[in-house]
Amino acid sequence: REEEKAFLFMHKSVSVHQDFQLFMSTPHAHTQFQPATFTVVSVVNFTVPLQGLDEHFLSVAVRTEDPALERERGQVLQGVTEGQRSVDAWSTKILSLLSESEGNILDF
Repeated sequence: REEEKAFLFMHKSVSVHQDFQLFMSTPHAHTQFQPATFTVVSVVNFTVPLQGLDEHFLSVAVRTEDPALERERGQVLQGVTEGQRSVDAWSTKILSLLSESEGNILDF
């Protein structure tokens, strides 16, 4: 026989089916749990930052009113992302070259 699955509810042990799952949610943004809780449950934080919500709603509104403008916005964001990746790659390369260099780098 498989191990019985049970949990404590209102100071009483309650037996449940082996496939039982309990999902709970809260409107509180910063709910805290005892460390022991994290050993037996999976805590998922679905909090959406206000800025992210604003950007999403603006995107939906612009897509509805002017789809071409939203496509252009997407292209600009993609260009910014690619530019940041390029800056990061160059920064890594420069730091690597500086760390490998010998002597005073100002003496050329």
